[in-house]
Amino acid sequence: GLKVDYLRYGRTSLVYMTKDEADIGYYDMGSKSWKSVSGDKKVSIRQAIRIANGQAAPEVVLAPVTGAN
Repeated sequence: GLKVDYLRYGRTSLVYMTKDEADIGYYDMGSKSWKSVSGDKKVSIRQAIRIANGQAAPEVVLAPVTGAN
């Protein structure tokens, strides 16, 4: 099976990253489905997961917030 790391940003966002870092995304509450991301969002999620895993120094990262109805 596919192995991923999950990270929850408080109540605003649930994100994931595959162990090989090839697929990174978030859970879209509006469509109730997982969405892949690219560009700056991908970089922010990767950094947040690395911080949570103790692999990077703490810093401020932005969470993707979508579909919060």
